[in-house]
Amino acid sequence: MAGMTPLARYGALVCCALFPTLQALAADACQYVQVAKVPVHYLGPNLEITVDGRINGKPAKMLVDTGAYSIMLTRTGAEALRLDLEKTSEYAIGVGGKSQIYQAYLDDFAIGPARPTKGRVRVLDEMGDRPPYHAIAGVPYLMQMDLEVALADKEIKFFHAKGCDDAFLAYWDRHAVVIPYLRYGAPYPVFSIEVNGNLMDAIIDTGATRSAITASAVRKFGLGKGKPEPGQLRYTTGVGTRQVPTWVVHTQSIKIGGETILDADIQVIDDRKESDVEVVLGADFLRAHRVLFAISQQNIYLSYLGGDVFAPHLAVEPWMRKEAEDGNPDAQMRLALSYLTGTGAARDEAQAQAWIDKAAALGHVDANLFDGYRKLAAGRFADAAPRLQAALARLDDGRYEALALYQARVAVGQQASGAEELTARFARFDRQAWPGPVAEFYLGRMDRARLEALASEDAKFAHARRCEAWDLMAGLHRAQGNASAADALKTAWNGSCATPP
Repeated sequence: MAGMTPLARYGALVCCALFPTLQALAADACQYVQVAKVPVHYLGPNLEITVDGRINGKPAKMLVDTGAYSIMLTRTGAEALRLDLEKTSEYAIGVGGKSQIYQAYLDDFAIGPARPTKGRVRVLDEMGDRPPYHAIAGVPYLMQMDLEVALADKEIKFFHAKGCDDAFLAYWDRHAVVIPYLRYGAPYPVFSIEVNGNLMDAIIDTGATRSAITASAVRKFGLGKGKPEPGQLRYTTGVGTRQVPTWVVHTQSIKIGGETILDADIQVIDDRKESDVEVVLGADFLRAHRVLFAISQQNIYLSYLGGDVFAPHLAVEPWMRKEAEDGNPDAQMRLALSYLTGTGAARDEAQAQAWIDKAAALGHVDANLFDGYRKLAAGRFADAAPRLQAALARLDDGRYEALALYQARVAVGQQASGAEELTARFARFDRQAWPGPVAEFYLGRMDRARLEALASEDAKFAHARRCEAWDLMAGLHRAQGNASAADALKTAWNGSCATPP
């Protein structure tokens, strides 16, 4: 999840064993058997750690989340699968507030070589951003047996242990740090670390894109300001819709088992005292380490591999560039935005456009939309049209994007084909539902007065829709070459809409 996985009270999902039955193991010595190896992928604008799975026989993207209490579907996944949802009395509570929980019945749910299982599963309704994955593979799935996370190799592995209670299990490094659980249950392993000499409860959370200390812990142990000035704040989301403040605090030392990290800057997240641990070690920590959750022993093994343990915010890191160069369109778009804004990399318009072009060529929806709208705003209508058309082909809704494509078509003299595309797109929806009236105006079936009247019908949305209508009408007039009409509408927009009511 973006920013940090919510430390939420999901309630455990009762789940069958998802791995094939193991053959009997010899009992005369430690037997440590690799049961499965599953490739991981970086997905979405935050490049979250995911695996490929199956839901109801269809391919599904699943977040690998060792900080989640349950196996859950996202609303994205439920909608893609067209599942019937049943409202429950449960809520998920996370850093962004709370979210209603629904449930749905699945015919099968599986990851990698796992045996499929069926039954009811929780569906998480509201998250701050629309997640790019269909489901969250939480602790009940991931920690049925020992779990190794090796992001350097882009894989996770599952092991079954027999007779290994006293064995050293970090087969890759005889100097690996061993950390005993402080407590285990409910359901992830919690252990102790030291921050500036202060003992804190911590977890390793594959669903958190960045490591973080809670604001409660910062205040409790006097690590820095309870909350800095507004200009120093950034914001993140998780479960719920609230934008949660984050900032950075400097630490003299962070001791994790036998490993000490000196002079580290780490993110602080305003948890509002809702977190049940004080430190979350996220994907940035995991990229610098190889980690084994030895469930069989209630130990964690970890080895430092090199590089920054706590990544600077929005920095373009070597792994991210490699992902882009290897053809990951999400990473390509991340690089493009860094070059475009000068955040994490020197501002470079040419580099930004080159990476946008690469992502767009791979069918990346956001790359095509972003570039299409940029070109539309710059009056490059012929260049905007194919970008918008490519994005529309992958969108379930796309009504606003269809209006933008129609503007581009009109500007280059393709009004007839534009009208055909616009009519076909809006035929999927109720013509009266907003922004349906705007499409009617575009197609010449409605005048400005009628459109403004319809925009103002619902008092709750009247201001926003009226402003939107003016903006969209101005866009069409601009495409038609009617600059005076476009300017008049922009003047009306600036007078009423530039400042929220």
